[in-house]
Amino acid sequence: MKIKNLLLIVMLLTVSSESLAASHMGGTDCATWVNATGPEKASYDAWLIGFLSGINASYEVFGPDRQDPLDGVTSRQAFEWMKNYCQANPKKHITFAAMTLFFKLKK
Repeated sequence: MKIKNLLLIVMLLTVSSESLAASHMGGTDCATWVNATGPEKASYDAWLIGFLSGINASYEVFGPDRQDPLDGVTSRQAFEWMKNYCQANPKKHITFAAMTLFFKLKK
């Protein structure tokens, strides 16, 4: 086994459960999104922008009409939409909320 592969395996085995939890923010419910403050809120905001950008890139590459649903949409608008949606639907997961936003913009 090459030393690089061995080092990679060791690194993967030593990943803390805390960092694994952070990589799965999409499993958080909307109530958590609405109540988040400080660095936690900033993490959720960053997650939303990354999620929307990722799904948008995938859609542009593989989608049938190659349109850009995020064209002209600001981060602030996305955050505001999520806040309003999550206040009205506190038990929904933020992944579902973000998907709902993307497909509303796609129309």
